[in-house]
Amino acid sequence: MKKQKGFTVIELMIIIIIFGGIIFGCIGWGLNIYKLVELDFEEPYKAEVIRGIGVAAAPIGCFIGYMDIGEESQ
Repeated sequence: MKKQKGFTVIELMIIIIIFGGIIFGCIGWGLNIYKLVELDFEEPYKAEVIRGIGVAAAPIGCFIGYMDIGEESQ
């Protein structure tokens, strides 16, 4: 029997999906921070609260960063 060298196609696809998810999540979290900083912090505070929760809870912020929740920027 030969010993396998390298990765199989399935293993490479799983690695690519995992790295893609990590990159997608980091970009989303960064977008969430950017959108929070750009807010005016005047009433109503809905967008500020949602974005703040997304920054504090990174797994949620990864998805909230891509959302348009109707905030008005300065």
